[in-house]
Amino acid sequence: MIASSGRQPGAAASGDTRTSGGAAPSSRPGAQDPHPLEPLLAQLTMLREFALHYVEAQKDAISSAVRRALLKAVLGVLAAIVGATLLITSTVMVAVGLAQLIGIAADGRAWVGNLAIGGGVLLIVGAAAAFYVSRALSAARKRIIQKYELRHTAQRAKYGADVPQKAAL
Repeated sequence: MIASSGRQPGAAASGDTRTSGGAAPSSRPGAQDPHPLEPLLAQLTMLREFALHYVEAQKDAISSAVRRALLKAVLGVLAAIVGATLLITSTVMVAVGLAQLIGIAADGRAWVGNLAIGGGVLLIVGAAAAFYVSRALSAARKRIIQKYELRHTAQRAKYGADVPQKAAL
């Protein structure tokens, strides 16, 4: 068994002039004064903490904005799907109604109405697609021709001749 000296652990021994518990050092000669850069270091530590807080807040704001944008995109896609479904369903209902009307007018022969409406829709869609492709190709060709005409004009102005003229020599 260890003999006790009657004092509390960590307490200063008799004759010991140091203070315990983190008390401020005295202004006695020979006592160590705080380093002159300690306040600066404390402020830099505080600045670092505030900067980390700011960066984390910005990161959270960006992730929140991305989350909102993704949710809006998902809702937009769902709305487009619902709209397209509604449009397709309405078109089918109109086509079926017209086919039934033609079938009744053809003495109850439903196939006549189905054939007339189905064929008519296919013809209209095919004609519209052919018209669109023709216009798109024609416009692209005109843009290319205009591009090279402008280039040839610039070549004639700068060099006195253009590529087709030099190629003809």
